[in-house]
Amino acid sequence: MRRVRAIEAEERIQTGKQRVRYRQRVRQAWARAVRNEGVGEWEKILKWFYRLMGKCRSRQLRRRAIADVVACPRIVTRIANYMRVTGTDGEYVAFVRAVCTHPEQVYSDVPVALLESLLRLEADAVTARRIRSWAMDVLRGEDVNCASPLCRAVAPLLILRFGDRRSIPALRRIVERRGERTPRPVIRGAAIVLASFGVAEFRTVRRQAAKLVGVELRHMVRLIEQIQEYNEVPDRYKARLNLRDDVVADRKFFDMRSVLAARLLSLNTKPGIRSWLEGRLQAIVGDRISRYDTALIRRLL
Repeated sequence: MRRVRAIEAEERIQTGKQRVRYRQRVRQAWARAVRNEGVGEWEKILKWFYRLMGKCRSRQLRRRAIADVVACPRIVTRIANYMRVTGTDGEYVAFVRAVCTHPEQVYSDVPVALLESLLRLEADAVTARRIRSWAMDVLRGEDVNCASPLCRAVAPLLILRFGDRRSIPALRRIVERRGERTPRPVIRGAAIVLASFGVAEFRTVRRQAAKLVGVELRHMVRLIEQIQEYNEVPDRYKARLNLRDDVVADRKFFDMRSVLAARLLSLNTKPGIRSWLEGRLQAIVGDRISRYDTALIRRLL
């Protein structure tokens, strides 16, 4: 345990030589730790090693990752982050699908966590199309392994990350032609992403809000109207546009919900708000983030 903590506390890896030395130390520590697999606080130790192996980009734990998710579902997010940073985009999507369809995977929150993890994937064009198509199936409730309302509510964010304006009709159909069995979280998720595409799309959502029994969608519409009325950005809203730390990739990232918050703020056309938003996004681009996140943010400018 002390050895693991000592390795974990080391400074950020900045060079290839540092990564090689770090990887050697981590593998040596793992060889000692795995002798006591299943003993004591093994799940906590395993979680630490997935972080350390991800930090040094070692693929050593990839062969056991699916089994570890099934056995230790509470650390699914850590395992998912490890798999994301140590493999290709295609390998990661295959991993997510394999876990979601695994016959021994019985926990409803695991598919939700895995779909959420796709929001951190920096996919190439081919993989992005695959994810977008899968997200459409999940949104419509056509994927039996990800059919829970919470899974389907994540799908609009996946469509926002990996899609473009061509996705608007699919989101509009969920909002306008929703079936009686369409869960409310799915409608809200599709509606808020649809509204972020522009004033015309927001007006569509506002028209539909009056037709929906219940107050959930009307509350969302009122929130966006309040955002449009801002004369200056409140501190509580500024906090939504901060970078987060990826402890496995060892760098900062701009969360998709922050992207959505920035898109909603851009519906406010007042010069002061626009100026603040552009300045904030420029500052984020200047921080230590990936090229993918930089391109994502620049599309908002």
